[in-house]
Amino acid sequence: AISCVFITTVIAGETRVFYTEDEYGEPYDSPVEKRPTCWRFSWIGAVNADRNETTCEDYYPDHICNPPFMMTNGTSEPDLSMFEELCNADKNCIISDFHCDRDPGEVCIKYTRFSKSGEMNYYSSFCGRGVDKGWDSNPITSGCHKQVDLETYDREVCFCEETNCNGAQNLYAIVWLTMVLSIISVL
Repeated sequence: AISCVFITTVIAGETRVFYTEDEYGEPYDSPVEKRPTCWRFSWIGAVNADRNETTCEDYYPDHICNPPFMMTNGTSEPDLSMFEELCNADKNCIISDFHCDRDPGEVCIKYTRFSKSGEMNYYSSFCGRGVDKGWDSNPITSGCHKQVDLETYDREVCFCEETNCNGAQNLYAIVWLTMVLSIISVL
């Protein structure tokens, strides 16, 4: 049985976890922080034989691209809960390949491209930083920002701070549902 000892602290309202041993029980020289994670992959749409050789060069510089690539049966975005379940059951799939560890100051980001008819046809999730250049260059830590003045597509970039929060199609829906559930639990 593997056991990892950890220390939990709360700093400025944020819980931070530090491990004193690695997964094999070997002690670290000093505690190592367990950093929050975000999803890291690019969904490129429906399964298509022509996309088997896809690289980021097919998308960059017009669109943000973060391998690995994910395709789905059909045009709807992946069900990440189902994906995690299937990946954990497959010894050849390594779920950590689809996550990134956030560095200090980073948030989870989801870049989405929409056709002019409003259909989502590509997105890339990753760890990173956003800066609001219009308001004193403050960091962006939450919310979605949409650009609709492009000729052939619209794009949206969403920011969030919770672990793996950048996989849902509509980040506002998660925030709204959390607020509703919080209000209900108070009543």
